[in-house]
Amino acid sequence: MASDYAHIYRSYAEVLESTQSVKEDLAAVLDPEVGIEDLEDRADSRNLRDEIEVLQLEQNTWGLLQAVMPARLTSPPHPPPTPLSLLLQNPYTPPSALAQAIVRSSALLTELLVIREWLQETAPNPTQVEATTGYWRVTKATILQGLRTGQGQGKEGVVKEMDPDAVGREGRGLVGDDA
Repeated sequence: MASDYAHIYRSYAEVLESTQSVKEDLAAVLDPEVGIEDLEDRADSRNLRDEIEVLQLEQNTWGLLQAVMPARLTSPPHPPPTPLSLLLQNPYTPPSALAQAIVRSSALLTELLVIREWLQETAPNPTQVEATTGYWRVTKATILQGLRTGQGQGKEGVVKEMDPDAVGREGRGLVGDDA
């Protein structure tokens, strides 16, 4: 496995070697002819990016193992209080304390909590869903196309009108993209 990534380290060494002599001169380092940009535009730079991504994924996996293994290998010196014992001691125990007691008393929940924290640190941010403009855009286009072509009703099984209760009233449906 280490030999598989030897060329990555070799390319890093090439970048270091090419910039070592001009390390104080930022313009020379960024020069398109001899600087880092020249090395970035090489044909194998796409492969390097893919391999860097693989190495990043491997680093994240090892980070997960480092986070999970202590919880699996060690046990607390004394068992944590159970939610029932907390309620018997104080019937007005706050829900947050009960939730923490439930998590501490279950090895599986503790491990899942560690995994959730790891995911929050390493997972990419979710993509924003784009706002769709218009109301039943595809259904509206289908109805208008039917009116333009003289079919009147449009496609079979598609509502004839654009009011909100047309689906229930007409017993028809929306076009698949709007459903």
